[in-house]
Amino acid sequence: MDLSLKVYQHDVDWGGVLYHANYLHFFDQARTEWWSDIGFAEHLFGKENLLAFAIADIHIKYISPAFLHDELTIKTRLQSLKNTSLVFKQSMWRKEICLADAESVLVCVNIHDGRPANLPPDMLKAINNIII
Repeated sequence: MDLSLKVYQHDVDWGGVLYHANYLHFFDQARTEWWSDIGFAEHLFGKENLLAFAIADIHIKYISPAFLHDELTIKTRLQSLKNTSLVFKQSMWRKEICLADAESVLVCVNIHDGRPANLPPDMLKAINNIII
């Protein structure tokens, strides 16, 4: 899945360069759109399941800066899937120039105790449908 974004004034530092923490924000926004594309909107699980995702690990390689008014594309791909976790590969592009690469591990957790929990069957089915 690809998401197009524009860099605005509130995204940059005094020099007009995309603030490093906003790379995380843009990657998170793209993952949210990925979930929506497979049928799980903003609140992924609903109150009855009491589940959520937590970032267990994230790595970003900053390659080249993004600037104010840049038109960016965030590419999001699911790299692997387990019973309780997913690994996403993402990259940020300005036209044909890769600005950053990221890999994030999301773990499904019970919101009451924070312990890992199995992904719900309907979610696994939706994810498997896009992998096949």
